[in-house]
Amino acid sequence: MIANSEKKDFKTITLRDMDIKPELVNIMNEVMENTGIKTGQACIEYIIKDYDRTSKLYQELLKQSEKDNKEAQKERLEYRQKIHTLETDMALVKKVFQMLTK
Repeated sequence: MIANSEKKDFKTITLRDMDIKPELVNIMNEVMENTGIKTGQACIEYIIKDYDRTSKLYQELLKQSEKDNKEAQKERLEYRQKIHTLETDMALVKKVFQMLTK
């Protein structure tokens, strides 16, 4: 991928106030430990490169979740309709049975 230098040209990356941002340090430490990366710079590069992949994966999962949710709602509606039909049929059967036992 070629960087678009018209937008922003990063020559260096400086991380400020890392001592008051322990959550960032913990994330970087975890990435470095899990990937075998040895430097903070390489860690930042890895995180930036991985962002696009994880963002796309998240969007795919979100779409699949929405699809699954719609299917589940459709199934619930069908089951409710079947239950309603069965309840109506049972009420009719009860009425008929009461008429026959009189």
